[in-house]
Amino acid sequence: MAFLFILSLVQAWETGARMPTPRMAFATGRVGTRVFAIGGFGEDMRYPRAEVEAYDVEADSWITGFAPMPWPRAYAGCAVLGGKIYVIGGTDTRMETNRVDRFDPGSNTWDTVASLPWPAQALGAAVLGNHLYAVGGYSTYNEGRYLREVACYVPTPAPGSWDTVYSLHVPRAGLGLAVSGDRMYAVGGTYFNPLASAEYYVLDQWRIEPMPMRHPRSGFPAVGYAEYICAIGGHGRMNMGSVEVLNTLIGEWSDAESLPSARTEHGGAVVGDRIVVIGGREMHGLVGTVLTHPLFSGMEEQSEEPFRREAAQATVASGCVRLPGAGAWDVFDNAGKKVAAGAGPGEVRLSPGIYFVRTALPDRSLTTYKVTIPR
Repeated sequence: MAFLFILSLVQAWETGARMPTPRMAFATGRVGTRVFAIGGFGEDMRYPRAEVEAYDVEADSWITGFAPMPWPRAYAGCAVLGGKIYVIGGTDTRMETNRVDRFDPGSNTWDTVASLPWPAQALGAAVLGNHLYAVGGYSTYNEGRYLREVACYVPTPAPGSWDTVYSLHVPRAGLGLAVSGDRMYAVGGTYFNPLASAEYYVLDQWRIEPMPMRHPRSGFPAVGYAEYICAIGGHGRMNMGSVEVLNTLIGEWSDAESLPSARTEHGGAVVGDRIVVIGGREMHGLVGTVLTHPLFSGMEEQSEEPFRREAAQATVASGCVRLPGAGAWDVFDNAGKKVAAGAGPGEVRLSPGIYFVRTALPDRSLTTYKVTIPR
């Protein structure tokens, strides 16, 4: 019986419907197939906006006409709990706030819940185990400082309350915050300079992730799905288009398909099997472009060069992967676990499933192939 070898080229980012009101530093929350963009800055950076617009991924269209946010602001944290979108803290450029407003997309109404224990902007927010967390940020109060503080919101009884929990090891503003499995990851951000370090919250405490990102960055979204955390764009020494993925099972970051152009202070979310990126700021101003991409596995192409079709062709026959290449090679399963390694011509027998064959070429570049062994 013949088996099929599938060469998976890096898939490109696809462009969706343009944002009606291009903005940056807005709050982003996903409800169903819609990604909501709330507040943020438009062209006039002196005054934050209050608009609420939603991008429907399935329809590739924008929905407008929602009730505006009661207190316009930018750089707020945002997370969705129980189908409602919480907008936490932020700034109107004159002052930061500890205000927390909650939007119900079903009834198109806003209400205000218990305030965060401290004012903050550029903070992260996420839901872990049905608990809403506000993490880090920056406060200009007390002569200005980067925050390590973390608070957990309890919604009942109304208007809810915030409990202070274990603090970050490293103060972070403009961080990426995302959940994978039973862990909440705080990655990157700024502490006087852009950070590459990461830490995760599990069993009520933060632990340092020993594998930092490849590229220090802040002002970017991080999204979590399955066993992966994906960091998208942001600002390092300059605006960045790079994307990298953490396989949380093995603690390894890998580079993925970069954005078409560098951007920072944008929104990001996962809807179904796609990553969605909205708005933000490019080098020459605001951008309203929507981009989508299939979920990265964390074992994507590693080279900074374009994908090389000619490198180390492999064949599959009778469940055996044969590699005639001259360089070193590793075989990983779909969870990112290394199952075989070698150098030069070689072969490995595999059970049915999806695998990734990473080859190191003579010029020291890396190429990854996807191999499917059918049942």
